[in-house]
Amino acid sequence: MPTSDVAATVRVYFGTDRNRTASSDPRTYYGHERAAVSYGYSDVTVPRAHAVGRLETPSVLKFEFSPNPAKHIVVASITSMGSDDFFGQLRAESGRLSERQAFVFVHGYANDFHEATRRAAQMKYDLNFPGLAIIYSWPSVGSESAYGLDADSIEWSTDNLRQFLRDIAERSGAEEIFLIGHSMGTRGLAAAVAGLTTNAPREISARYRQLILAAPDIDRDIFKDRIFPAIKAAGMNVTLYASDRDKALDLSKIGRGPGRAFPRLGTTSPSPFVAEGISTIDAGPVDTSFWGHRYYAENRSIISDIYYLIRGVPVLNRFGIEQIKDPGGGYWRFKQ
Repeated sequence: MPTSDVAATVRVYFGTDRNRTASSDPRTYYGHERAAVSYGYSDVTVPRAHAVGRLETPSVLKFEFSPNPAKHIVVASITSMGSDDFFGQLRAESGRLSERQAFVFVHGYANDFHEATRRAAQMKYDLNFPGLAIIYSWPSVGSESAYGLDADSIEWSTDNLRQFLRDIAERSGAEEIFLIGHSMGTRGLAAAVAGLTTNAPREISARYRQLILAAPDIDRDIFKDRIFPAIKAAGMNVTLYASDRDKALDLSKIGRGPGRAFPRLGTTSPSPFVAEGISTIDAGPVDTSFWGHRYYAENRSIISDIYYLIRGVPVLNRFGIEQIKDPGGGYWRFKQ
């Protein structure tokens, strides 16, 4: 990746069904209204002083009022493209790679386009990922108070996301594709993958080597009964990171209104979700953050685990993880 004395530049490709605003500022380039899918790429600078797991941002407490590439992860530019040009550029870049790999990241609730782009750049940098970094940004409002609106929007975006994933498999030139979903974004991602594996030719879905569900805000029963069977039948590898310290998933119960709250896939309470064909990993022992929800990109142990996962190291051979056996089936847990 290109570098300067103070920062490296990471390119993040994107598809989004957010509306294009009239602003040229990367922070407000896309809004939160629904729109037809558009494409492009963002160039993001990551400071040489970057710490693994950090999403460096200006802080008024440090009298920082604007982003500084020497200190912060900064979206330097956004370039919009038509569909043919977008996939043509992906194929050209794939052709220059020694391993034709890509990851597609689908962000969670309360995320705007700008933050999702910065997060994807941080992940590519921290994972030392040699392939294409791609995001799909659905029209989250970007506010923690808009849970219900976001829940409607991720459902609305699922068909667009499914077509985007199929296009990535058919038109990007990538031969190995890793899918990473977070929080509410996993609802759309898991459903899109289930639809893709059901309806696309096997050679298309086979390019998706790993589905990583981080802190998924999905009803367990819906996942078990309506989504996972299609993914399992396609032979796709699935890794689930969950935690009983996830306060954000606890608070999401409020967003679903009064009455019984059905267990979420991303919690280990009352017990971890286990099923044949899924590597369930309890991240609670190593996650010490306040909210316990962004550990997939902020905790060094978990970033390291994803690093080795992407490189094909089986879970039983990865550092710092122990196997837990119980009557309901086995799962994995980070050692304290």
